[in-house]
Amino acid sequence: MDVKAEKDLLKMLPQCKFIGVDPDPDKSGKPFIEVTKGKYIEGAVGVSAGFYNSTVLKKNAYKQEVLQHYSLKELLSQNFRDNQIIDFLFMDIEGAEFELIEDLINNPNEYPTICQINVEFHDPNEHKGGKRFFQSMIKSVKEKVYLPIKVDPLMKYSFNRIFFMNINEICLNKFYI
Repeated sequence: MDVKAEKDLLKMLPQCKFIGVDPDPDKSGKPFIEVTKGKYIEGAVGVSAGFYNSTVLKKNAYKQEVLQHYSLKELLSQNFRDNQIIDFLFMDIEGAEFELIEDLINNPNEYPTICQINVEFHDPNEHKGGKRFFQSMIKSVKEKVYLPIKVDPLMKYSFNRIFFMNINEICLNKFYI
């Protein structure tokens, strides 16, 4: 697991609290805990809890595997107190990102305030919610929920990274004003 972003973030903001969810406790969990001293949970994350088919990297190839999924709402409510602001959310959830970002946009009051989100989006034609992605983006900008401020060139890789900023007053004052 690449933990460079977490290392850099800890240098800038040593008070950060980390929670990581990943299906591989050896390749991901151990380095994550070692670097962040955070909480590691074996599994996957999405909108809904349950056991679902997931794309998992095993021996340098992606394979389908049934994994326990944790609801992001539940994870956040169990690990952060009410009204606590989440500075950064890094999301690489192998296709479940479309449905989750749509839920974050459509139901912002059901989540704690998340100021910045860095998402790795995979091919929208291959994943649940991918086809509705652009409608969600338009709604997000119109309703002033999250503003995409940095977008990787379209399909430069097998994924696109998009960085979102929450444009509510709390986050703007904390990070941008």
